[in-house]
Amino acid sequence: SAESALGNLFTDLMRAARPDADVALYNGGGLRADLPAGPLVYGAFYEALPFDNRFAHVRMTADDLARMLVRNATRDTSFLSVSGVRAQLRCVRGELVASLTREDGRALAGDEEIDVVVSDFLATGGDGVLSEVREREGALRLEDDPPLRDAMVEVLRTRGGSLAASSLFDPANPRVALPSDRPVSCE
Repeated sequence: SAESALGNLFTDLMRAARPDADVALYNGGGLRADLPAGPLVYGAFYEALPFDNRFAHVRMTADDLARMLVRNATRDTSFLSVSGVRAQLRCVRGELVASLTREDGRALAGDEEIDVVVSDFLATGGDGVLSEVREREGALRLEDDPPLRDAMVEVLRTRGGSLAASSLFDPANPRVALPSDRPVSCE
């Protein structure tokens, strides 16, 4: 229901597995277990991500992504974890608006086209997240590769080393900064 180290890890791994993507999104409902401390084994990763979802790519504008994040913030549904951008949501004259910046701090122009990597669950209508975007001609590309979980595990194998939750989520500097707890209301 809120930003988490696990959601941030999964979206970072999705982008690492698909480096041509500008942004990765993952729905909090797909996070099913925490990763235990100590050496990570495949079984623990499988418990955290038990679905055999595949990668999907969605072409959209930065404005499309901003609207999705605003809509997600105003609902009491699973939180959308994000990698590749930072979102600042704020109330302006009674309306929730979002501004997006790349990780290097550069602002994303509203009409700027971006490639967003998601699970095929989200791409095919799950959680209603991509409803306005996925119907556009040529906006959606589904992959037929092995499950995204396996690609994420391979990224971890290649990297080696250790992970610390504190390096993945800093509550004082969230990837999606909200003006209040979800669901956000600007009334």
